[in-house]
Amino acid sequence: KKGGVDTLINLLDTAQDPEAQQFAALALANTSSTGSLCDDIVKLEGVVAGLIQYVGNAERDSIGRQYCAMALGNLLSEQSTHEEITKLGCIDALIKMLANFSVGRDLEAGKNAAFA
Repeated sequence: KKGGVDTLINLLDTAQDPEAQQFAALALANTSSTGSLCDDIVKLEGVVAGLIQYVGNAERDSIGRQYCAMALGNLLSEQSTHEEITKLGCIDALIKMLANFSVGRDLEAGKNAAFA
């Protein structure tokens, strides 16, 4: 678990190819959809912060941001993760993403921010 998630966060942060970032974000969203893994994922250093940073950065790929928002939403589906994730600034990043995408440019991305 740990090595795979860390590798995906690193790829999300360092890959120059938007498609590689998208696939890393999608893999994180899929991994975080398993409730029994959510607590473990949240405890990994830098993972939630990396997702939040990606979501909150309007310069990042919009599809990658959608998948990162989906990953955060999946992680937040577990009550035990709420406090840790919200204290890292998740709500502000999601609101920023929602505001960016609610102006008609990409309503689908706004839906993923609202889901989270």
